[in-house]
Amino acid sequence: MHEIELPRDTASESGVIGTLLASPEYILKASYLQARMFYNRELGCIYHIILSFFNKGIVEIDNFLILTEIEGNKGFKQTFDDLDNITNIVDFLDSLKLVSRNSIEEYELLAKKVITASFKRESYIKLHTLSKDILNTEEDINVINFTLQQQVADFSKVYICNEEVKTLGEQADQIWEDIMKKRSNGFFGFPSKFEELNNFATYEPQELFLYAAPAKTAKSQILSNEAWNLAISGVPSLYIDRELSTENHMLRMLAYLTGIENRRIKKGELSLKEDNLIKEKLELIKKLPYTHIYKPVTDMGEMFMMIKSLKLKHGIEFLVYDYIKANDGSDGDKEYQKLGRLADWLKNDIAGSLNLAVLGACQMDRGGTKIADSSKIERNCSTLSYVTRKTREEMVADGSDAGNLKLRVAFNRNGGIMDDGDYINLVLDGDRCRVNQAKVPFTGDSMPY
Repeated sequence: MHEIELPRDTASESGVIGTLLASPEYILKASYLQARMFYNRELGCIYHIILSFFNKGIVEIDNFLILTEIEGNKGFKQTFDDLDNITNIVDFLDSLKLVSRNSIEEYELLAKKVITASFKRESYIKLHTLSKDILNTEEDINVINFTLQQQVADFSKVYICNEEVKTLGEQADQIWEDIMKKRSNGFFGFPSKFEELNNFATYEPQELFLYAAPAKTAKSQILSNEAWNLAISGVPSLYIDRELSTENHMLRMLAYLTGIENRRIKKGELSLKEDNLIKEKLELIKKLPYTHIYKPVTDMGEMFMMIKSLKLKHGIEFLVYDYIKANDGSDGDKEYQKLGRLADWLKNDIAGSLNLAVLGACQMDRGGTKIADSSKIERNCSTLSYVTRKTREEMVADGSDAGNLKLRVAFNRNGGIMDDGDYINLVLDGDRCRVNQAKVPFTGDSMPY
């Protein structure tokens, strides 16, 4: 066009595709990029194939899968057949991996360069076409002006935002349908195994429910009990563990399922009957829609992609994050900044944008009265409940059937809260990794409000 060579960035396009071939999950971090934005059609074809696989829930992608797609599609195959410089597609794919990037920031920079070059090309072509139309039209100036602005706006919005903003009325039917889908057996969201708690709050999609407790006060036991209970009921669940290895997590799970003490399972001090029970529960675990990942340090960008990838692959609906603690973030961050950032990330990036019900925990001081930067955590989470051990005096006053832990809903956007003297009674059996609601479930006079 006018002997002008339109902008292209083959190096960036090759880098994007090479990165996706090495780490396909990176495609989730620049969702605005489209196959048609690649100048090199063969690279656009590969991008389209990888994106199609991810949309189908296929997240483990290799050369064979891509080659099969190319050979099975006439358009893709013709694109590669027309290129004299590609004699072997597999070798071509391997050569692209050599220029792959290994960080999200580098990938996003390359993706931005690809979309920028595409925008320049399409802008020039579009404006050139419009200029000819303007010169040849007999329309009134107002019509010309309106048409020009409308066509430029329609074209440009693809490059500005990949989500169209709709009015509430336009979304009403879909929102109501989604609300009805969240109902489960009389509950909105997923119910807690502690029946009394469901009068105040449940685990809802797009919401963050946090338990706050002093150190060694059954935080992980409560989180894991809830995750196992929902997985057994058929809810696909993901448990991100920052403290326990997958091996130790499964040992606790076996203690929970069998009622055999954790230490005896570790040592192998089992009767023949108990050994058979362990094998029976192992078969159950194999069938559960449940994933455990041991990840001591959280890189939020990498973790987001991993969670989104697992959601596509396994249909994850419920996520447990065990737990919010201050060994993430930059070295210059103070503890409260790290905790606040993690809580915000879990609520908005994970629960909100991925439509997951998220359950987590944070640590209180030994007295069970304060959380580091509690204002940020309260502001970001949907529900915050305190769990503390009962004093001897409280256990005597409440009675032997009222358990050894107390749970109080302190802050709640999705239901009632409790007065200071009200709490749900729980029973912790640490040896068997179980936390249950006590026979006397509630202490106090108030009702949810």
